[in-house]
Amino acid sequence: MSAKGQSAAVRWLDSVASGARLRTLRRELRRQLAAKGFAKLPELLPEHVAEAVRQALKVLDWEQAGEGARDDAGYEDQVQHHFSIADVEGDVVLLGAARFLARLLPGTLPNFSAACYRGRDHIAPHTDLVPETYSMEEVKQEWPGNEPQLHSCVCQLSCQLRRAYGRGDLASAAQGWRRWRESRAETENLQDALQSDDLAAVRRAVEQGARAPSVPFRRWVAAAYYLNKDRSRLLPGAFFTSPLLEHCMLETRRAKHSQDWKPSFGGQFVDLESEEGAAKHSPDFNTLVAFEVPRLHEVSAVRKGHARYSLFGWWLVEDAPHAPHAQSLKRPAAKAEAKTKRRKTAK
Repeated sequence: MSAKGQSAAVRWLDSVASGARLRTLRRELRRQLAAKGFAKLPELLPEHVAEAVRQALKVLDWEQAGEGARDDAGYEDQVQHHFSIADVEGDVVLLGAARFLARLLPGTLPNFSAACYRGRDHIAPHTDLVPETYSMEEVKQEWPGNEPQLHSCVCQLSCQLRRAYGRGDLASAAQGWRRWRESRAETENLQDALQSDDLAAVRRAVEQGARAPSVPFRRWVAAAYYLNKDRSRLLPGAFFTSPLLEHCMLETRRAKHSQDWKPSFGGQFVDLESEEGAAKHSPDFNTLVAFEVPRLHEVSAVRKGHARYSLFGWWLVEDAPHAPHAQSLKRPAAKAEAKTKRRKTAK
């Protein structure tokens, strides 16, 4: 995509918070969830914005992104899986799309990432019912514009990364997030100490972690926003918006359908709790699938030679305190991913 096209998408994302489109989608999402606990929203974003998100996903360095391991025995949910995952907050377009998703259900804690499935990548049947725990620092930095109904010590916290899902401009928010990530090397002290066999360092890192206050959350609603096409570019006319070019837009829309993800490519979202039985949903371009957690589902293996892109994650709500157990944290991407066995299951 050209720089002009990307700039147009960012401008739209930066101004969408009070837009009629967001309010309409918010009502429709809640209506469908209330009816069946499942929702599907095609054409979520304007065509040119969705295309910008797709292009941003395509150019991510997936070779360096975190990758789910094939040995699943050590994970809390033990779900067989394989996929690549990356953070979204450092990219202005991806952050804008994630911010849009977050605002569909305001007052929740957003936990969204980018995912890529390649040949034979999949997710076995699972319900997404995995607890998550966040430090106070993470909560204060990731909470979106509307204040949550948390205890006051969390609500009063503020710092730079809170703007990531707030109402500040996307460029500044993404830059602030990148700077914050670079400054957080100390949070990996325990992993580094364990690898170095430095017992004194391990002891210090454990003590630091024990002193860090945390908040338990539960996954309320899960989401997968699909950005897939069979071809690498839109046909001419994709960015026409003038009513005088309605015919061109119609022809472009018809051509677009020939580019949609085909069932033979695999990578389908399979709803195993549908009233009609196992319901298969292709990861079609610019389509959002959402459901209340828990809900049994799976993702079929992607056929070799194809790449399946999405933004996925959950809208979280604060959970009641519970007994200590293995936690599934918001998993870091890139280098830190290879060091841990904490994971998200992508859609």
